[in-house]
Amino acid sequence: SQPVTYLVTAANGTQKEYTVTIFTPSTASAADKEAAAAIEEQIDSLPEIVTPANKEDILEVYDAYEALSPIQKLLVSNRSILLEKTEQAQRLTQPIRVLCVGDSITEGYGSSDFNRYSYPAQLQQILGDDYLVYNAGVGGSNAIDGGQLSYRKVDRYELGKAFDPDIVILMLGTNDGIDWVWENEGYKFKGDYTALAQEYMNLPSQPKVFLALPMTSYGAEPQKTYIHEEIVPTIEEIGQELGLDVIDMHSFSAGHPEWFPDTIHPNDGAYTLIAEEFAKYIRGLASAELASISLDGEALADFSSDDYSYDIVLDRGESMPEITATATSEDAQI
Repeated sequence: SQPVTYLVTAANGTQKEYTVTIFTPSTASAADKEAAAAIEEQIDSLPEIVTPANKEDILEVYDAYEALSPIQKLLVSNRSILLEKTEQAQRLTQPIRVLCVGDSITEGYGSSDFNRYSYPAQLQQILGDDYLVYNAGVGGSNAIDGGQLSYRKVDRYELGKAFDPDIVILMLGTNDGIDWVWENEGYKFKGDYTALAQEYMNLPSQPKVFLALPMTSYGAEPQKTYIHEEIVPTIEEIGQELGLDVIDMHSFSAGHPEWFPDTIHPNDGAYTLIAEEFAKYIRGLASAELASISLDGEALADFSSDDYSYDIVLDRGESMPEITATATSEDAQI
């Protein structure tokens, strides 16, 4: 039969392909065997370690494999090696781009060195070379189109969009809670914040957008009350309306005044904890794997998410089963 192929796409764009082929015993032609043997030889000659210098060679062999007929692909005994190396090569080709949008807490105020200890800088270190993190935080900025400093009027607003992110962390609201800002223009917050989130959602790169609630404020009233009672619930409501995940950094930072020496901005250690928390959400998006494959509702006994091809042999006369699959991540698409 023609293979059933499942392309699993994680929320961050990572993709993996699983193939299930069901067939009855038959004899492949000499031409089929010859074509498969030629690809097997090319796979055997691939380098053991995938590097930027040899990734094109690997992708070229993969293209040749994809050009085979279904029966010829079945005859390639070492195809799992090719698929694994192809996945590694594609990761080298496309680092996952993470855009951090926010105010001074994103930029890194309160740290001893923005370039080393801001949460985006530490997030880059945690995630490693498969990711590229851009710090688009600007001190004093707010989501309200007006207020103290509209984020839309800063250079990093346009630079961030031009970054073509795969993931956006949007964390604004602290400066919107400043007394005179909220009291004069708070009525605009929901509309302006929603519009900003939608701008990132509608970028050509179609990124996964997270709305991060502002940190708990230990500063003066009424700012901390406006943040807690007005801004946080509004962002949660926006997340529900837009279907976006909300990261509750407000509760995360509650009860920890020692993290904020000036009552607003985290210290180096707190920025580490913030980066680690965001990394959990981002890494959760990287799962482009199947959790199971089932035939007529019965799970395939030898299934492994690390094996990408399955050949099922039916006895002659058996009817074709229904093939279904589920992904490991709720955010993944099959």
